[in-house]
Amino acid sequence: MRTTLDLPDSLFRSLKARAAMDGKSLKELFVEFVQQGLTSKESATSLPRSPFPVLVASSGQPSPHDPRLLTNAGIYELLYGEEDAKIAQLMRPASQDGQNDRAL
Repeated sequence: MRTTLDLPDSLFRSLKARAAMDGKSLKELFVEFVQQGLTSKESATSLPRSPFPVLVASSGQPSPHDPRLLTNAGIYELLYGEEDAKIAQLMRPASQDGQNDRAL
């Protein structure tokens, strides 16, 4: 079947160069791209994807760091938890025996 496409000049040049590099005709390249587009569309609709990477623990259960399970507090803890713990340790009052004395 014949059809007419209106493509921007830069896109047409890129397609023509790609076809030449792959040793294909423009028609073969278009058919390949259309088939890939249809196939990827079908597979994308059959399995909904998360917009975030899904981390799975070795046990097969979702990781506690799975973005779908995180709250704002959980994200803050991941980002700043160690820093907050270090700051809290530095801010503790000195013990009677001077073990926790730190120079800032």
